[in-house]
Amino acid sequence: MQPIPFVAPESVPLPRRTYASGRQLLNRRPRITIDDRGITDRTIRYGLIEWNDIDGAYLLRRPVFGIAASFICLQLRDTKKYTDRLPPTARRLGGRNASASATPVSLNVIGVDTEPEEILSVIDRELDARSKGRAAV
Repeated sequence: MQPIPFVAPESVPLPRRTYASGRQLLNRRPRITIDDRGITDRTIRYGLIEWNDIDGAYLLRRPVFGIAASFICLQLRDTKKYTDRLPPTARRLGGRNASASATPVSLNVIGVDTEPEEILSVIDRELDARSKGRAAV
């Protein structure tokens, strides 16, 4: 199965780029990949978020530092499994991230070349198919 990549293009306006490091901006690999194993966002350090651990997802839009930001909030069965993977500094910041995105584990879709609603739709279809005993991705 081919993974579904979502890429953050170099043409993202400068204010939106402030959320990513220079190294991430120069990296041409897909930022978010959705495949039959789960979801990987290479800008966060959770690693692969497995489908079996995801109960649901929803889109949240809210300003962050005055910039319109979109997050796909993931509702997980065991959030600690993923937050424990973070280095100590990132773990301490996790509370701030949770307050910005409403869940401790979320995908920041600022600057991704696909509409957040489309990414959420892919996630919802996969969760629905898996609840019925089959994979959609």
